Amino acid sequence: MKIFKLVKSVEIYPLNGNDKAKWKDVDRVQFPNVTWTEISIKKYGSLTIKDKLDSKTRVFTAELQLYTPEAINLDVPYLWRIGLVDGTYRLIGDGNRPYPVATLTETAPELATDNQLNIINVTYSSDKTVPYIM
Repeated sequence: MKIFKLVKSVEIYPLNGNDKAKWKDVDRVQFPNVTWTEISIKKYGSLTIKDKLDSKTRVFTAELQLYTPEAINLDVPYLWRIGLVDGTYRLIGDGNRPYPVATLTETAPELATDNQLNIINVTYSSDKTVPYIM
């Protein structure tokens, strides 16, 4: 059986303090019906999830990198819904602190053939895994 975990879509939802994921299992959450905003991505995004034991506590870290022509206001914290090619969705952030941290890099390359897209990096660390959305 082949498993494909390519990132095909990325959507964001600005946190307002009221919307929180409901944990249904160790790696599954339900999220209220909200309006997600899709980000146009080029290529496939990259999602890496790691875990390590730190002072007898398991810490999970998610790192998302995507290329987009859009300029997104990252002054507000967002939840990030990551769509995979197998039809599943992962959620970076659950509405509680700590929130995901996002950075935007704009490039003006020397050559016209080099990357001119914005690069968004999202990092998130928590004592809970990066869940699938039910």
